[in-house]
Amino acid sequence: MSARCRILIAKQSSRGLSALLKGLDPRQADVVAFYDVPPRLDRKFGETDVDICLIDLKMLQRVLKSHPDCVSRIRRSGVVALILNGKHLSKARQFSDKVDGFVLVDHLLDFINESLLLAQERHCVVPSGMLSPLAVLNMRLASFEALSAAEKRILPHLAAARTNQAIAARMTISETTVKALVRSVRLKLGLLNRTEAALFAVSQNLSAPVTASESSVGAVAGD
Repeated sequence: MSARCRILIAKQSSRGLSALLKGLDPRQADVVAFYDVPPRLDRKFGETDVDICLIDLKMLQRVLKSHPDCVSRIRRSGVVALILNGKHLSKARQFSDKVDGFVLVDHLLDFINESLLLAQERHCVVPSGMLSPLAVLNMRLASFEALSAAEKRILPHLAAARTNQAIAARMTISETTVKALVRSVRLKLGLLNRTEAALFAVSQNLSAPVTASESSVGAVAGD
C-alpha cells in the first residue's frame, strides 16, 4: 500500500493486545484508536476514519446490542475484521454477515499484516482444515463439556423432536426457561437451529426415549 493502513482496535480487554501490536508492521499499519469497554463506544466509534476495525467477539456482541449502527457506519468506508481464537470460530459463524473477515490470532499472529491485507479485500482468513467437519465436531465436543447440567439435559429432548411445551412438562420448568436453554445450547455449540442441535444430540447418542404418542409427531416447534 502507498499509505499506511489506519486501524481501530476494539477489544474487551488488553489481554493479548501487546502481542497483536507487536505483530503489526508500523510501515504498513497505524493504530489510530483503541476502545476497551462498551461505555466508551460513543458516536466517535463509528465516525473514526479507519481502513480496518479489529474487534474481538465479546466486544462485537456488546456493540451490536448497544450501538448497532456503529459497525455499519465503519463498513461504509472501511472493513471490520473479527479477531478471535480458533476455538471460538463456530460461535463467530453467526456474525459472518456483520463482519468482512476473520483473523485467528492463535494461528495467524505471525502473519497478522498479511491477514489484514486480505481482510481489507473482504476475504476471510482461516487456517487450513479449520472448517472441516471433524474440526467443527471437535470444537463442539469441547464446548459440550462446558455446558451446564440443564443445558445438557435439553439435548435429548431436542433429539426426540419434542416441543418446548413438552420439554417444559418433562423437566418441570417454564417454556420461557426452555427457550432460553435451547438458545444457549445453540450459541455455545455453534448450531444454527434446532434441527442441527437434534442431529448433534443423536450423533452423540443423547437421544431420549420416544413415547408411542410422540412417534407420530414429526414437527418441531420453533424457538
